[in-house]
Amino acid sequence: MKTAYKIQQEKLQSKLLKEKYSGLDGASGKICKIIEGKTLRTSKIIDDEQAEKNLFRDIRHQAIEFFELNHIDWWKPDEEWPNKVSGVLLSSQISCLNHLFGIRQDKTAVLALLNGIKPIFEDVKILPFDEDGTKAYISFEVISKMNVLGEKGGYGVKRGAFYTSIDALVWAVDENKNNWILPIEWKYTEAYENYDLSVGAKGKTRLGIYSMLIDDSQHLISLPEYAKSMYFKEPIYQLMRQMLNVEYMLRYCEYGWPKEARILQIDVIPDGNVELRAQARPYVDLLKNPSEYCMISPKRLFEPIIEITKYQDLCAYLNERYWQ
Repeated sequence: MKTAYKIQQEKLQSKLLKEKYSGLDGASGKICKIIEGKTLRTSKIIDDEQAEKNLFRDIRHQAIEFFELNHIDWWKPDEEWPNKVSGVLLSSQISCLNHLFGIRQDKTAVLALLNGIKPIFEDVKILPFDEDGTKAYISFEVISKMNVLGEKGGYGVKRGAFYTSIDALVWAVDENKNNWILPIEWKYTEAYENYDLSVGAKGKTRLGIYSMLIDDSQHLISLPEYAKSMYFKEPIYQLMRQMLNVEYMLRYCEYGWPKEARILQIDVIPDGNVELRAQARPYVDLLKNPSEYCMISPKRLFEPIIEITKYQDLCAYLNERYWQ
């Protein structure tokens, strides 16, 4: 879906590339057709051999190593593309990493971001499922070991592209010693056509999987009829699957998380992407407890640490690259 915000951001990113913005380390680019949803669109991307320059230079090598050691697939238009950093300048996966990867090992910074959303947290825990040497307070492309969503590949599902991975995730503890799991959905220029994902053969399969899971959910409200409901419209479809994933991860105590842990879904959407914000907003009406969901812009998310000296270079980069 071509929105005014997407057009603005395409122009911004193309301008940065053309003018040799220092944050992209002199990368050059090309026009390429990429798949977005069900459509092809053209976009300016960094040339393949320079694609790693799409990542902020201070995290570049560590982020690539993190993906390699934890066997995570990078976003790609189709399964035939090589598993390497995306050069797509509007990639939400790259945006998520550029924002969060550099603070993932800083407990104080991670707590500051969380308390800027909900000021109740006193601790964050190292996430246990990444490889030694890569563990931190934020992880990326997190999946359930149980494959409760019945995705292709069965128990062989991988983190990253083509599976329902959680973009980023934090495990926190509040002032009353309650555990919280905070899955983060990270968006950039996405917005969606009004497709009904409950129709056709694939829609029938989706209804067969998700109707029962939603009926059994302690967090999502049940409906008398799921076909053609908001659960099967993007981006709510993604948020629904994220909630079910986390709920069942807790139910089966995956990764040592206690069953009674609370959930707060953080949906990061730029203020300028008004279309996507409007599309996501009805999700709260499908939650038994609407306070389990928070929509926030990336700039607002970073306000608690923007004045910290050690993050001034990062925030300057984010401001130039994304927050305009």
